[in-house]
This record gives sequence, structure tokens and C-alpha cells, in this order.
Amino acid sequence: MGSSFRHSVAVTSFAVGSVVDGIYTEGVSSSSTIMASVQPAHARDLQCLPEGRRTSKTYRMYSDSSLNSLQTTQNPDRVTLSDGVYEVVTKDPWKNGVVEHYKYLVVKV
Repeated sequence: MGSSFRHSVAVTSFAVGSVVDGIYTEGVSSSSTIMASVQPAHARDLQCLPEGRRTSKTYRMYSDSSLNSLQTTQNPDRVTLSDGVYEVVTKDPWKNGVVEHYKYLVVKV
């Protein structure tokens, strides 16, 4: 992806938590930075979201970096944008052999 459209985005990833004596404990978190293009979501993008998340502020994000989303069995990653923290809800790989990248929908937490 062209670097003129991307900027630095902070990512927080979460390890798998555990249940001990019936109490869930979050896994440890780690931070990293990726390069991404962040754009407003279209109305058609919102149709891909679970119903309870369609009313929250949503962005499309494009990056070469692979992130965890709600679609995986792992805890979804969170990204910090200029107006708050967003959870990675969907992940679509674009592997066309020209400019391979991932398209994400991120929803404000």
C-alpha cells in the first residue's frame, strides 16, 4: 500500500484469558504500532456488523498487518485512533497478487 495514505496506529492485543474457580481473568495485553489507512465506513459496511454494533461509530481500516477480529477464536485487537479506542470487528483479506492487504471494520468501544 502506498505510504502517503497510511499513518501510524497503536494496536493493543490480548492473550487468551483463563477461568479459575469460575472467575474469568483477562489475558495480558501487549502494544504495537502498525501503518494503516483509516477511512469513514459506508452504510453498506455497517450491514456486515452484528446488529448491536451498527449504531456505534465505525471506520474502515486498510493495512498490511494481520490483526485479530471478532471473527476469530482469539480476543479481538483494539486500535487507538484520534477520537478513541476501537475494537476490530471484521477482517477481510485482499489477496489479489497486486497490493495484498487486509480490510478491517473497527467499532468504537
